[in-house]
Amino acid sequence: MQSSDGKLPNDVDALKCKIRGTFLLIIGKVSGQADPNPSTSLKLYHACVLPKTLFGCEFCNRVTSSDVQQLEVSHHFCLKRAQSLPFLTRSDMVKGLSGSMSLEAHIDTQKLTFYGLTCRSYEQGIVRKLLLIRHYQHNNSQSLTMVFFRM
Repeated sequence: MQSSDGKLPNDVDALKCKIRGTFLLIIGKVSGQADPNPSTSLKLYHACVLPKTLFGCEFCNRVTSSDVQQLEVSHHFCLKRAQSLPFLTRSDMVKGLSGSMSLEAHIDTQKLTFYGLTCRSYEQGIVRKLLLIRHYQHNNSQSLTMVFFRM
């Protein structure tokens, strides 16, 4: 899914179709009806669709705001459809009713979780050494010193 310049998603349109298509397929198969139970739909969306969509998003570092906005549209579509709300319902109300975060917040959560696991990894491990090298390349030497003392 990642392009050569580190930008994810490689094709935003394909990822948007993946979000909607996976959600509609799962809801259609599980419920067998046009409007399934909203609680079940939301649980399926959070348990099946989001992990499939966000797999590997920890490694993307150049997601533009327009890419995120396009993905948020698909996220809101699925949330509205899961709750059987009209198309013109405000997206902030839909997220509040479903208890869901924005897709950008999901991506940030996964990145921070991965970063925390990497920081707590084996002290002499290659992953941790690569993390320190990456910090050194993108930060000044004062930040690198702080990283060494905090670990």
